[in-house]
Amino acid sequence: MQFWTLYRIFRRWKWIIVVLSVFSALAIGVATLLVPRTYMAEALLDPPLEAGIEGGIQGATLEFVQNRDIITYLANLIRTRAVWQATMEELDEVIPFEIFYERLNVQPRSDQFIRVGWQDTQPEKAVEITNATVNAFQKYYTDLRSDEARRKREAFEQQKNEAKALLDEAAVALQQFQAENQVMDVAHVTTVRSTYDLLLTERRGFLSSLERARAQAQELRMQLSGAPDEMVAERHVLPNPSLELLQTALAQERQNLVGLLSRYNESHPSVRKSHETIASLTDQIANADEVQGTGESMYAPNPTRELLAGTLAETEADITGLMGQIEEADRQIEAMKGDLAGLPSLSLELERLVDAKQAADAAYQQIVVEAETARIDEENQRQSSYIRVVDSPSLPLTPMPRKLVLKAALGFVAIFGLCIIFALVFDQIDNRIKGPADVERLVKLRSLGAIPLLDTEDEGEGRLQEERRLGQAQVSGFHEVFRTIRGQLFLAGGDPPPRVLSIVSATASAGKTTVSVNLAESIAHTGATVLLVDADLRKPSIHSMYDVPNKAGLSSVLLGEVTLDEVVKETDVPGLYIVPGGPPPEDPPMLLGSPAFPAMVSAARETYNWIIVDTPPGITFVDAMITSVEVDAALLVIAAGNIARGAEDQLLSDLATVDVPVLGAVVNKVMPEYSDTLYHYQRNYGSYRPIPQDTEETPA
Repeated sequence: MQFWTLYRIFRRWKWIIVVLSVFSALAIGVATLLVPRTYMAEALLDPPLEAGIEGGIQGATLEFVQNRDIITYLANLIRTRAVWQATMEELDEVIPFEIFYERLNVQPRSDQFIRVGWQDTQPEKAVEITNATVNAFQKYYTDLRSDEARRKREAFEQQKNEAKALLDEAAVALQQFQAENQVMDVAHVTTVRSTYDLLLTERRGFLSSLERARAQAQELRMQLSGAPDEMVAERHVLPNPSLELLQTALAQERQNLVGLLSRYNESHPSVRKSHETIASLTDQIANADEVQGTGESMYAPNPTRELLAGTLAETEADITGLMGQIEEADRQIEAMKGDLAGLPSLSLELERLVDAKQAADAAYQQIVVEAETARIDEENQRQSSYIRVVDSPSLPLTPMPRKLVLKAALGFVAIFGLCIIFALVFDQIDNRIKGPADVERLVKLRSLGAIPLLDTEDEGEGRLQEERRLGQAQVSGFHEVFRTIRGQLFLAGGDPPPRVLSIVSATASAGKTTVSVNLAESIAHTGATVLLVDADLRKPSIHSMYDVPNKAGLSSVLLGEVTLDEVVKETDVPGLYIVPGGPPPEDPPMLLGSPAFPAMVSAARETYNWIIVDTPPGITFVDAMITSVEVDAALLVIAAGNIARGAEDQLLSDLATVDVPVLGAVVNKVMPEYSDTLYHYQRNYGSYRPIPQDTEETPA
């Protein structure tokens, strides 16, 4: 919304706004003077900042708070019901708690002091209530602090005992579980799983060794089957075959140890057994003789066969041992399967019990620390001083300032602002057509111009009558209004613009005759020939405005009594001609709807550049719609100040039904503040007032 729009709204309501604002300021000033003088008694308190209490009163739970909240908390604590009760015990009268809470002034200050005050019309009473409140608060807060410290210490002691009981219960549950399930801790469960995995690995190793031993035994049997039992020999030194067997077994065992070490560590049972076998074979080789003897014989046993037989025997012994080890491993694995089946649940339960014991132990240790802290704090509370009164109120007291001017000024500003807001709201919800903007908003039709509501010097009512034409009541600036309408009409009509126009209005007294006459004169001033037709056969009036007789007119032409040229009258405006309405007929709609009217319009088109047809009200009579069928376009006239109830919409709908285009609307009787053009002219060129009759305005 523009500034000038706001200013115009203010001008419209200015006296109401000013009167209400001044009256409100005076009323506030008088009310302030009538109120008795009041006195404020204030005390300044210095509260402790080392600790604070948060919570309620009368046995409610109290907790420590940060130092930055102590001042605010204590200020709120002074206005509690408990302090009020303690204060009433020191006074002779009883003040309701609601009044005490509302009138007691408690302000926490930035310098960590608290100001407590009581406002009253009696200075003695103000001092008494303030001192009683301070004393009651000191006693109440001291008791509250000591009781709170003791209750806190007792609460921590009780929590410590409960935490100890929970810790003992968790420890007993853990011990009982370990005893029943033969597990010591989580590491023991992990060891059981590792042992089971180790047995599976050993069994796979035994199976691998068994396969190799069986393959070796099969090879030895094949070699032994091809070797002879005896062989021819000369006398010679016979080596000890047992020694050779021991050496071969030692080499094989060392090879077996290398394979075991590639899979297991030194602590593995198979590795330890291999080491023991190697040590035993080494001792036997050291104690054996290298030579068995000498002699001659034709035949001697085949030493290779004997060596193969010994190796085969040892291999078969190893096979038997490996099968025994596999059976033992299977037995141990089968025995551990039962334990491993329930191991996951046992592990989870064990972990839960261990976690519960650790949590209980941590909670117990924390409560022990807090209980000790509460005990020390209780000792400190007993020895500390809590509330110190820095300044106490005393008589005499200085009365509080009335602030008369400030209150009156604030009241004036507040009421002034509210009145402006109400004026804006009323202006927005007002559905009256006040100017061109309202036409476009309410009627949804383009506004071609606004005609002002004029003051006259010779009219007691201060308005220019609608029936006064421009030539008879020339008004400064009035020509410019119709020049604007004329220019908008040329632009809105297209190229070429419509030459035959009907001036219509929805209701009576809208000023369509004034618009018809002045618009016709304004177009004639351009040098065009204009024919102004009075089609209001029920109440013709244009003839009286130009002082011509009405014995014959439009009705006479339509009845065929005279021709058009016989009723056309020349006016004092060059280029402007009029057709009076003529004697009122019995049935105007039937006469206007006869073929004679289109014929008359067609004949007038050939002679005149423009034809302006004035019509009766369109909602009351059907004449306007019948007449507009034969014209090029219609121009709607709306009187400002009327409430838009749908009459214009109904007229526009009727015209649209018969395909009559409406170029726009002209708003009549507009106050200057509701039109930017009129308001600008009034501000710069003065009010719209009539010019003396002997002054002529140069035609445009």
